[in-house]
Amino acid sequence: MIDRTHVLPITQQAKVLNISRGSVYYRPRPVSAGDLGVMRRLDQLHLDYPFAGSRMLRDLLCREGIQIGRRRVATMMKRMGRRWKQLHRLIYPIGVLALLHFFIQTKANVAEPVIVSGLFVWMMLWRSLPAARRTEVSTCFALVPVSAVLTAAIEFAWYGLATRIDPFRILTANWSERFFPRPAHEVAAIALVVAIVVTARRLLAQRPMARPKTPGGGDQRGPGEFTMIGRVRNVWRRMRQRMMQPAAP
Repeated sequence: MIDRTHVLPITQQAKVLNISRGSVYYRPRPVSAGDLGVMRRLDQLHLDYPFAGSRMLRDLLCREGIQIGRRRVATMMKRMGRRWKQLHRLIYPIGVLALLHFFIQTKANVAEPVIVSGLFVWMMLWRSLPAARRTEVSTCFALVPVSAVLTAAIEFAWYGLATRIDPFRILTANWSERFFPRPAHEVAAIALVVAIVVTARRLLAQRPMARPKTPGGGDQRGPGEFTMIGRVRNVWRRMRQRMMQPAAP
């Protein structure tokens, strides 16, 4: 629309066409080689972690020594195209097909495919929750029995559809001590360990750090002095001071 060879100045042409003058003078710059390398690494990370957002991708890049901010990562994700996430979401149906192939390849004992399927369902349940609920401790503990029940349901469905074994016998084996542990028990144990670790990290993060008192308060020990190593160091320092003191006449 803008003719740069026209006699009418570009400013007047933009005014006549009712468009911004800045958009006329703006020339898009090509993506730098450094940004292309980061975007290529983002693509690889998103294949490995399809559930990762801009914050998690930023943390993964920072671990590799690439200092980048969350907004910069989000900008690169938008620049890589709107269908980028849709393309990478195909990893979920691919995972389901891989699990089905795992079941088919296994001959008789399908305990390992059932465990992997239970863990997959457990992670997908966590992924389907709202972002505000994923980090709650109650949510982690609530997923433990749900994942165990769904794992038992997967085993029940496989034996009922693909084999001639009575699926109800497999289902009742989950409540018998003779056949412990079953795949549902192992999935529940893994989910319980994760919930306990999340709870412990939350409690350690909420624990207030010891602060030294003011000069008027008397105790001016540093944060390291409140640990066991700090106490041993203080005792050793006092013993050395007493040993170096001259003996009383």
